[in-house]
Amino acid sequence: MTFRFSPFGLVLVTVGMLASPLVAQPPPDVPPSSFRWFLPRVAYRFDEADAVGRQGGLSTLDIFLPLAESPSRDELAFRDVRFLYYHDQNWFAANVGGGYRRYLPSHDITLGGYGYYDFHRMGGQDIHQAVGGVECLGDLVDARANFYIPFGDKRQSLRSTFTPNADALFQGNNLLVGGGLTRQVFQQALTGFDAEVGIRLYASPALEVRSFAGGYYYDGEGSAGAVGPRFRLEGRIFDYATAEASFQHDRVFKTTVGVAMTVSFPRLSGRRHVEDPAQPLNPSDRLGDPVLRTGHVALERQTKITTTPRQAAIDPLTGQPLFFLHVTPGGAGNGTIESPFGALAQAVGDPRFAAGNLVVYDRSGGVFAGNVTFAPGTRLLSNSPIQMLQTTNFGVVTLPFSGADTNLAALPTINGTVRLANDSTLSGYAVNPLAGNDAVTGPSAKLFSNVQVDNNIITGGQRGVGFDDVGGTVVVRDNRITGSGTSAISVGVQSASSATLDLSNNRIASPTQNGIEVLVNTLSGTNASVTANLAGNTITGAGNNGIAIQNDASSSLMATLTGNSANLSGASGLALFSTNGTNTARITATNNTFTNSTNPDVLADYSLGSSTTVKLGFDGNIATPTGYQFNQAGGTTFNVINLGTFPARNTGTLTTTGTINDVPQ
Repeated sequence: MTFRFSPFGLVLVTVGMLASPLVAQPPPDVPPSSFRWFLPRVAYRFDEADAVGRQGGLSTLDIFLPLAESPSRDELAFRDVRFLYYHDQNWFAANVGGGYRRYLPSHDITLGGYGYYDFHRMGGQDIHQAVGGVECLGDLVDARANFYIPFGDKRQSLRSTFTPNADALFQGNNLLVGGGLTRQVFQQALTGFDAEVGIRLYASPALEVRSFAGGYYYDGEGSAGAVGPRFRLEGRIFDYATAEASFQHDRVFKTTVGVAMTVSFPRLSGRRHVEDPAQPLNPSDRLGDPVLRTGHVALERQTKITTTPRQAAIDPLTGQPLFFLHVTPGGAGNGTIESPFGALAQAVGDPRFAAGNLVVYDRSGGVFAGNVTFAPGTRLLSNSPIQMLQTTNFGVVTLPFSGADTNLAALPTINGTVRLANDSTLSGYAVNPLAGNDAVTGPSAKLFSNVQVDNNIITGGQRGVGFDDVGGTVVVRDNRITGSGTSAISVGVQSASSATLDLSNNRIASPTQNGIEVLVNTLSGTNASVTANLAGNTITGAGNNGIAIQNDASSSLMATLTGNSANLSGASGLALFSTNGTNTARITATNNTFTNSTNPDVLADYSLGSSTTVKLGFDGNIATPTGYQFNQAGGTTFNVINLGTFPARNTGTLTTTGTINDVPQ
């Protein structure tokens, strides 16, 4: 059941209380009035600091209304309405209740009982509570006990935060990813009980002092249970004000010390006759005393921490967990992280390597002598560069232990040729092929696709990276290639219908032929569409061209060159050409530097193309000292974007032959 509270409704209740009919006319010895011995009163109470189940101070406005009293002045029924304001939280609350007291002359004590309904609206949540209590008020000794029972929605989630695990970790042959800690903060209304016994220490017409000792217990869902002692000292001043201090301690709310002040009009006891002395009070005078109970709903802030376990990273190639073979120095096991191999030769010789679809993670820094032939889905990674793998369930994941040698100063070594396959990667190795052999290549005379070669140091051999027939996504990035017998990087597209090439940030020195060559020479009927990105490559001392791009047969090429540098080329720093077929090309070159070539630093020669359509866009390039030369002949359509302003946008002289069209962007 859900309860809703309306402040307007509470006002109506209060007005109804004030308007309630009282008992008949007072006896003759009492002045004519609607009330006999006890008057309505309004009191304000200020509580400072924290309390059990409450943070910060509290203000309370109390309206006490005598309802019925006996002519003999020994019985009183009353109503009580309280409005509460929480200083720190800016929350409002209200208590509505009533009670009955009776003075027993034979024992000189006043006994009472009362019940309340508490409504609190806190942080957007409505909290309801039933309160009941009994009391015994005497001349020297007071005693009381109260219970507090919240009902309805007693538990509110305030906030929830998830902190993912910062790193992945290996277990067996798997990579575990994801998981973390969920921290939930709840606000729980507590069921409670308190009791106290007090004794009067001092009494005079101006001041009455009482000391109390007792205890309390609060508990609720998820709570450890707050149980502890409470001590209270109360001073009553002229029956118009009280000052009190309290001390309590429990394992949930710890130690709290509170001070409070109450002022009332008229008297706190509600006695009518002003000619009576303010104090000391007799038990019969205390029928109209304030009800002493905890006015607020006791709330506990609880934190629940839930651990979400890691999961095995899923390989996008197989839909199954990624499978790792680990190689570490001194290992003598079976390739798990707990029992790794000690040398790359053990991993390469394992039957699981020949099956493919796995990751060999090499932290040995050792040397392997011989050729390595990949099966599809094989990834051979060292931990020198930062290694990241794509997963199905958690996106890109950085491998633990990777990034140990980002300067590539001491890579593990392969003295031989690495032959890749579909969906394969070579990353973080020094490759030294035998003379006349390629360092990194693919299957002989066979199309393969989706390969990556990065962060390797390749020295000598025929081609540093030589792919004759590729498709899909091909990445050759961040490699250092020196002394290749022909071209350092050679990528050909023949059989594939499409290919995306990323040839970036490679450092190439002294290849006998071209630094980088892209050869789009598709077979009959293929009609390949190729996108090539060449960015940030540095090439020095190429025997032929720094960068060469050839587009032939029935192909479409879109190439973007950005921030490349080619110096000391035996022919041209950049050579663009087509020799046959009906093809199209769009070459965009921005902020490249091509210098010190024996031929024109930039040569675009489409004079041999039969039906070539080429479009060039050049901005911010440097070609010195031999400049640019654009040649057109035969059936070639040669377009240059904003040809008229070419010299203003690029450094170096421009020479053209044939018909070169000036076209807009």
